[in-house]
Amino acid sequence: MEPTEPNGTNGTNGATGATGVIWDNAFQLGSTYVVGDAVSYNGSTYIATTNNSGPSTPDGDTADWFTFGGGRQQRCSGRSGCSGCSGCDGAMGATGAQGVAGAAGAQGIQGATGAMGAAGINGTNGTNGTNGATGATGVIWTTAFQLGSTYVVGDAVSYNGSTYIATTNNSGPRRLMGIRRIGHFWRRPAATVQRAQRVQRAQRVRPVPWAQPEHRE
Repeated sequence: MEPTEPNGTNGTNGATGATGVIWDNAFQLGSTYVVGDAVSYNGSTYIATTNNSGPSTPDGDTADWFTFGGGRQQRCSGRSGCSGCSGCDGAMGATGAQGVAGAAGAQGIQGATGAMGAAGINGTNGTNGTNGATGATGVIWTTAFQLGSTYVVGDAVSYNGSTYIATTNNSGPRRLMGIRRIGHFWRRPAATVQRAQRVQRAQRVRPVPWAQPEHRE
């Protein structure tokens, strides 16, 4: 018996053959087909040349199907080429005319009040006005007459129920009643201011220090 030889090494796989036609029976509208699918339609055979979803019948869709009908081969259209590159941007056009002005916007919110400014310089003081004329001297009531007290013109006193007004500055050297004139300083209470003035002008003596106001009824 002859000895058995060992098996040889497996050879290299051959190249993949061309894709064959895949029979897919009768054409159905809306069905999905890929390249190489074969269908029948109205007695003719059609082969898909693109992947499609059967939007229309193969006899009118030459973009997606190739036919062998009548023994004559109908060549299908080649695939569309790639889109060309976009062209360069054109030059900028001229500036258009200015449009019509829009309506005025609403008034904005009022801003915050600004800081207070610095105080201004004080103005010059005005000139003092002229002093008014001195008013007439009024009567000053000094209550009851006191011997030896100092009196000035206009002082009024009471004595034994009568009122007297000083017509000169004096120091009350005598009583106002019950005495005769001494040095022309005093008059009896019944003498009025007018009578004292007449006596003074006639005798050219110093002013009578006291005179009783004239009472009018």
